[in-house]
Amino acid sequence: MHHKHPNSALRAISLGCFLILGTFVLAACSDATGLNVSKVAGNYVATGFRVSDPAGITEILDIGGELTLNLADDGSVTGHLLMPGFEIHGGDIDVNLTGTWTLEGDIVHIESPEDTFIPELPFTASGTDLRTNTELAGGRVVLIRLVKS
Repeated sequence: MHHKHPNSALRAISLGCFLILGTFVLAACSDATGLNVSKVAGNYVATGFRVSDPAGITEILDIGGELTLNLADDGSVTGHLLMPGFEIHGGDIDVNLTGTWTLEGDIVHIESPEDTFIPELPFTASGTDLRTNTELAGGRVVLIRLVKS
C-alpha cells in the first residue's frame, strides 16, 4: 500500500495558491502585450492624418491641420484637433479635447464630451506610436499615426 506524505497535499495547495496569486499580480500590472497605462501615457503628435471618402483623399496635416493628445497616467486626456474646411458648412473643426482614456490590451479608447469623431476611433498602441485606420459612418475612413514626443 502506497502512502502519500502528509505535507505533499499542503505543498500542492501552496503551489496552486502561489500560481493563482502570481497570475493576478501580472494581470494587474500589464497584459500579454506588455503594455500598461504608464508605458502608453504621454504627449502625442500626429505625423500622419488622412481622411478619405467617396469624394477623395485629404491629407489633414498638409492643409494645416493637427491632432495632439496628452494621455495622463490618471486616465485623463487633453489635446487639440484642427481640421481646416471640415465643418459641415465649410468652416474649420477647431476643438480643444478633454476627457478620459482607457487601455484594453493594446487598444486606447478615448471618451470626450466634444462633438468629434475621436471617441469612435480605436487607437492601437505600439512602441511610441498610436495608430488607427477606421471606417466611420458614411464611408469616411480615418487613418492617423500619432508619435510620442
